[in-house]
Amino acid sequence: MPFAQNAEILAPQGESVDFKRLVCYTTFVKLSAKQSKGKLGKNMTTRAVEIKNRIGLHASYASFFIQEACSYQSSIWVEKGDRKMNAKSLLGVLSLGIKHGEVVTLIADGADESAALEGLANLVENKLAD
Repeated sequence: MPFAQNAEILAPQGESVDFKRLVCYTTFVKLSAKQSKGKLGKNMTTRAVEIKNRIGLHASYASFFIQEACSYQSSIWVEKGDRKMNAKSLLGVLSLGIKHGEVVTLIADGADESAALEGLANLVENKLAD
């Protein structure tokens, strides 16, 4: 089956697939603490958030999170312990294994970094909470 036919499955019936956003979902970028030091700006913004959803940030909840992250121009990362992943990468976010009650740090660097962190924190703490 060609890719375009598979892509139709990803969109609700009657809607088209935004391939630019789809690429954003599937891009996997792992930034270790050492690698990110040179890539993050000095004026980046951080915010700690507690995962209130009882199943954590998995599957469909992670996809809502990635959709929100992709709506901002800033570079955004999710940090759990010593691991830091691109917040616009579904594989990256899922690989962190973020569970209920854990606190993660959101990091943003760019023109809309404050708005990005506010939007993501609101999503995690209010809209994705059970």
